[in-house]
Amino acid sequence: DQGTSLMFAGYLTLVLMEYLGLASEIGVLRALHFTTLLSYALMAAVIVRSGFSAIVTDRQSKLMLALFALTVLSVFYAYVQFSAFATIRPSIDAFILFALTYILVDRRSRIDMLAIVCALAAVLLCARKADKLGSSTREGGFLAPYFLSDGNDFAWGMNVLLPITAILLIGQRRFITRSIGIVGCATCVVGIVGTQSRGATLALGAAFLYWLGVSKRK
Repeated sequence: DQGTSLMFAGYLTLVLMEYLGLASEIGVLRALHFTTLLSYALMAAVIVRSGFSAIVTDRQSKLMLALFALTVLSVFYAYVQFSAFATIRPSIDAFILFALTYILVDRRSRIDMLAIVCALAAVLLCARKADKLGSSTREGGFLAPYFLSDGNDFAWGMNVLLPITAILLIGQRRFITRSIGIVGCATCVVGIVGTQSRGATLALGAAFLYWLGVSKRK
């Protein structure tokens, strides 16, 4: 429906801006804490529309909520001071992203749109860092958001984007959709291997071997 379509568009904007680090590079957005405000506003809209109980309807959601609660409790036990909230902020933000994904990515067409956004993010990230790929650059070497600025982290980020992008290759697809998937997956592989991150490359190889083992159409 129209209401969740608007929220889903905001969710895709949030994912793309976070992966590209645009909110920290553009002064106005950085000053407004745009992505934080957007994620909290989307979470509020989801709760108002569907209720918090809709987020924790299955086992996976309940386990995620329990993990979040235990994390918060452990932080308050370890940091009995004013900085406790700042310490748990990443956990709050992670749970919000989980909740938004759980509620808003609720049909095949939206999964495909998320996969296209992930492919776009991978292409733009690797294009901006093409000069660093192959140089085994590590700490602070990549112009990327805080969670991808290290070479190893960048490679692991590509490992996360790759299987989502690969969804565009599954089943009967239009030529343009399959082409986006191929370009996105190939870019992720280049991004992983190009950082010379041994752990991420081994993870890619292990996932590929697993896929060979379970695939019916090798």
